[in-house]
Amino acid sequence: GAPAARPPLFTLSGHAQSQLAFACALCRGVDFYRSSPTIHVERAEVVGRTFRALNTGMDTVLLSHGFSRADRAAARLGDYWERTLEVAPGRLYLREVYSRAEARRQQRPWPRSVDVLPRRKDGACTTLKFFAFVLIEYRGVVVADSDVCVTGPPGQVRAWAEALLAEDVPLAAEGEVANRPQLGLNTHFMFLQPSRPLFRALRLAAAYGSFMPYTNTEQDVLETVFSPHAAWAAVARHPLPAHLHEKRTRVLREAGCFRGSPAGVGDRWPSFVKDKTLAALQKQGFSRAEAERRANGAR
Repeated sequence: GAPAARPPLFTLSGHAQSQLAFACALCRGVDFYRSSPTIHVERAEVVGRTFRALNTGMDTVLLSHGFSRADRAAARLGDYWERTLEVAPGRLYLREVYSRAEARRQQRPWPRSVDVLPRRKDGACTTLKFFAFVLIEYRGVVVADSDVCVTGPPGQVRAWAEALLAEDVPLAAEGEVANRPQLGLNTHFMFLQPSRPLFRALRLAAAYGSFMPYTNTEQDVLETVFSPHAAWAAVARHPLPAHLHEKRTRVLREAGCFRGSPAGVGDRWPSFVKDKTLAALQKQGFSRAEAERRANGAR
């Protein structure tokens, strides 16, 4: 008989109610910090809850892979995520490369810097974020990692997205060098304009390994397909909305992220939240005064 039809690449629930969306990726797998699936679900609840408390008319979309409807229902993720894009099992791809010799055999790029040793094994899961590009019902989508806690003030995320749309920015994210021999991106919080052709280009680059490896994740692919300099220039003009990027559950709890919107915690926020933000901004090259000004939203 005829072979069984392959299931669709993804399913998307619900309907768009806005021109803008806020999305988060929830992938069952071992991340860079070996976090358990339970921790991933807990983090998705945190970012959904904190954003919804500050939401002013943006749809919320959970990008999901490897978690059943029962898993998501048990965690009550539907309370915070209005729509779910669920990717079919085994449909996330990224062709990692771990040595210069391996890259040469595969006729692939390899960085000149000897300090770069890409050893991450969670690259396929990170490509779940590419599915934000298929949300073409929206003019713009803000994508956050599941270890992000949105801190306010209300309306800031929407205003940021609208400002970038007004300039027709295709992708906006923080620039990052670290041990790279060139400028790269940190995509824990980014803005993008959905596009099916771009989605396919990113998927193909990941599957064939057509990217400069550094983290062996979706960031490497985005850095290759888009201009990191342009993406960071957009953030320089329109700074990222106030948020806390933190993988340690203990810190998120102490910061108030598990009690609802941190914006309501006010001056009771632990001082380390502001200190962490200031240190990160100064590391990016901002003066103390400018770092203080930008960090005010995270108090």
